[in-house]
This record gives sequence, C-alpha cells and structure tokens, in this order.
Amino acid sequence: MDEQRLMEYRKSVLDILSQPGGTMVKLDAILDSPESTAMIQALTPSEFFFLIRDIGPDDAGSLMMLASDEQLGRSADFFLWAGRDLAVERLDRWLRLAQEAGDEVLNKVVSAMDPELLVLQLLKLARIVEYLDDPEQMDMLGAEQGVLRSPDGCFHLICGDNEDATVQCRNLLEILYTFDHEKARLLLKAAVWELPASLEEEALRIRDGRLEDLGFPAYEEAQEVFELYSPADAIRELETRAGKSFDGRLPETLDAVLALTALDGRHESLLAATLRALPEPTRETLRQATVFLMNRILVVESKGDLSNAPELAFAASRAQDLMNLGLELLALKFKQDAARVLAGLHPVLLFRTGYSALLGLRSQAGKLRSKASLGGRFGLLDDPPLGPALAGLARFVPQVFEGIKGEADLVYRDFRTLADLDAMKKYLAHAEQRLAFLFDTLRIDPAKLRVMVPEKQQPFVTASTLAATALANLMIGREGVDPLGPPELQNLLDLLLPWDDAEAARKPDAFLVGRMEQALAGQPTEIQELIRYSVAKLVKTLGHLPEGQAIETKYLGSALLFVGE
Repeated sequence: MDEQRLMEYRKSVLDILSQPGGTMVKLDAILDSPESTAMIQALTPSEFFFLIRDIGPDDAGSLMMLASDEQLGRSADFFLWAGRDLAVERLDRWLRLAQEAGDEVLNKVVSAMDPELLVLQLLKLARIVEYLDDPEQMDMLGAEQGVLRSPDGCFHLICGDNEDATVQCRNLLEILYTFDHEKARLLLKAAVWELPASLEEEALRIRDGRLEDLGFPAYEEAQEVFELYSPADAIRELETRAGKSFDGRLPETLDAVLALTALDGRHESLLAATLRALPEPTRETLRQATVFLMNRILVVESKGDLSNAPELAFAASRAQDLMNLGLELLALKFKQDAARVLAGLHPVLLFRTGYSALLGLRSQAGKLRSKASLGGRFGLLDDPPLGPALAGLARFVPQVFEGIKGEADLVYRDFRTLADLDAMKKYLAHAEQRLAFLFDTLRIDPAKLRVMVPEKQQPFVTASTLAATALANLMIGREGVDPLGPPELQNLLDLLLPWDDAEAARKPDAFLVGRMEQALAGQPTEIQELIRYSVAKLVKTLGHLPEGQAIETKYLGSALLFVGE
C-alpha cells in the first residue's frame, strides 16, 4: 500500500475516533466499513494498542482479527509488562483475547511473541521438571500440589496450591502444543534450565529496544522532558542556532501517535497560530517532533507501564498546553519572534521551558500548604478555595484549579497561557495575605484548636470558620473564656456584633451585612473577602435560632466550628 493511501486510511480511523458518541458506536463505524481491515492495519502499533485497550477486552477480539502481525506483536510489548516486570495475568489475558478471536489470530499472537516471554511465563507459573520414569521422582511428585503433565508426557509442571496458576499453566500448555508440538517441547526444555531473573532481564532488554525504535524510551530517559530549562537557556539555544531549524533527533521508525492531529487542536493559541504561518515542511517536522515529546509524556505518566498510560488525547493536550506556555514566555515576555522560536527550538525544549515556569508556583504552594494545614488532621483552609488550588499546584505537573475563578464546574486543567500563570501568582499572593491575617492578626492558635475540636471534625475547619470563631470568642472572652484572638480586635467585634441590640439580634442577617461594609472600609480586598465569609458563618449560625430567642454566647465559638458548608 502506498504511503498516501495509508495516511488516508489512518486519517479515516482517527476521524471516527474523534467523533462524539460511545466506544461501541465508533467501533461499529470502523467494522461496518468495507475497508475496515485496511483502516485498522494503517494504524501505528501504539495507536492500535491504545485502541483495543480503550475499547476493552469484551470487544477487542474483533479488532485483533483485522490486525497485522506487527500490530499484534508490538501491542504485546505495550501490554504485557508492568514496569520492569512481566505480568503473568496480563500475558494470560492477552492469550485468551486471541483465543476468542479465533485460531488464526491466536497463531499470529503466539508466533509474534518472543520465545523468552513464553519460557518466562512458564517459570512464573510453575516449577518444571523433565520426566525421568524414576520411582523416586514419582513419589516426590505425588507429594506436590497442582502437578500438570505436558501432552507429550516429557515434562511435569508443579504449580503448587495456586489454583489460578494451575489454570493459566494448563491453558498455555494447550496453546503451545496445539500450534507447534516441537516448539512447545523446546520451550519446556529451556524452562528446566533457565534462570528466571536473567531470562526476564534479557526479555526486557529486547522489548525496550523495540519500544525505543518506536520513540518510547525507558522511564528514566523519558523523565528528562520534565527537567528544569529556563527561558534564558532557551534564548541562548536560539542564539547559538541562529538561522537553523532543530535537527529533530527523531528515531527513523518513530511511531507517530496522533501525528495527523497533534498541534491542530487549539486554534486560539499562539502556538497554533504561529504553526499555521510556517511552511508546510517545517510544520510537518514540528508535528513529528511533538509526537516524540508526547510519547515521553505517556511513559512518564504511566511510570513506564504503558498499559496504564492515559489516553492519547491527554498526551497531545499536555504537550500543546505547556509548549504554548513556553512559547508565550519567550515570545511575549522576553520579546522573541514566535515563528523563530517555534522553528528553531525543539518542542521538547519548548515544553520544558513552559513546565519550568510552574516550578516556582509548586514551591510557593508547598510552603502555603504547610502553613495552612495547621498540623495534625486539620483540613486545608479552602473557603476561598485555597486547599484545592494548592493541591493542584502540588502535582508533578502543577495544574490550575478552576474554582479560583468561581467556576461552577470545579475541575483541574494544565496551565496554557501566561494569563493562567499570572492569575495564579496573584491568587497565591492574596492567599498569603489571608493566612497572615488569620495567624498574625487574629493569632489563631493551632494548639488550642487541636484540644477544642474533635479529631473527626478537624479536616472541615476552614479559614472563614476560624476567623468567625475568633471573632465570636473575643466576645466570649468577656465572660471569662480564654479567647483565640487578641483584644485589639474588640472594636471590630463590637462593630459587627452589637449584642445589646435586641432588635438586631432577632434580625442578624440584614444588620450584620450593613455594619460589615463599614467595618471593612480600607481593608485589603482579600481580607474583606475573608471577613465576608466569616460573617456569613456567623449569620448562618444565628439563623438556626428560633425567632426572638437570645443566643447563649458561651456556646457560640464551639458552634461555629460545626457549621456546614
């Protein structure tokens, strides 16, 4: 099949997968096409693997029937390994999927599998001894559990009391002897003498080499895309390579995951707009180099276990988002020409520039988390939503928490632009002021809180709850209860809570809101916001009282700690 036709088939499949609708709808659309076999075989090995993984085991057999030998063989490299270890359960499941697809597919799968894997699977399931026709051996075997005899009678496989291993071993023996009797005998012969550790190391080396050829490096190497790379480093690289395009450093057999769609999804971004203005050969080179980056993201996110990697769309989105952030930093903040940056800097370096810009936020968030958590089991101070915002920034790749903008859908996403970066810096600066008000001005004492608040309630203690409780306890302090806040705030408390006004006590909402605005005059915005939350807590507490009933102030401070969100 010529290259152009191959790309057309591949694009047809990717177009179907990008359409709305459930997995089965998309699968049926592929299978119903008269050219379904050509379409499936046009996919790269990694695309084929991720497709059958996402469709699920119940329906993967129909796709395996259409796959090429290479797709089935390389899919095993993705599926069978849990990091650095061959996963027994996965290999058994892979063989059963092939069995369900029919003898032809099963034969392809077994033939494409490295002999070392089959021997290693046998050794992981059983201890194998060659039949000697010796009474002593028969006595020894009689004392063992889970003993299987090979169909040719030449070997005994001792599985012990592991029933699952016995079932899996029996199934593997049946498969091996059904398709190639002589090969099965040689594999069992090798299993008698091979050492599992050295065999697994050799099988892993072979598998890693194939994945490297497809553009999927080892986990340790893939982590390099998340190393520090400052804008100054990027600018020096551009000056060194003035007038040149990056050389790519791409494997000749790069498995081009989503190459047709990579970099085309965010038409509103500086990255996409700059890309569209570049010559087509440069754009295609950039797409391929971005695939090189995406593959590494998948390896890192899965910690080397590609079977558990996120969806391909995730890698494409993360690559574009952080590349765009890096491009904006260099083009807008450091006054570099965007087209020159994009054409001259490898996407990996652009990505690292964007990622590195987030590390300062992660460090700042760590310090705030330490201060805001109050020690022990106390929850993060998350109203305003400081806790979730700090949790997002603490991730390996720091993320934006949309809740800081008052979004109804409280989700996390990657940083995309300088505007995201600047908004989060401003938010953290405000958070620092709120915490300073809470601990330095109100002088909240964590030691007292740990004594006063039941342990099961501690995770729900928030900034506004503490501020409201501190204000309330100032008034309680007048009755001899040790307050949590300083006497200097007495005037503010008197302004907010004139308890000698019987009418105001009966209608606390309107009165407090009106007097609060006077109290907040001249305070920084973030402190005004915190006080408003705090007063809302007081209003909510007072609102639970029957109309006209006076509040017993000695209970107010404790009650506030239990006000629900």
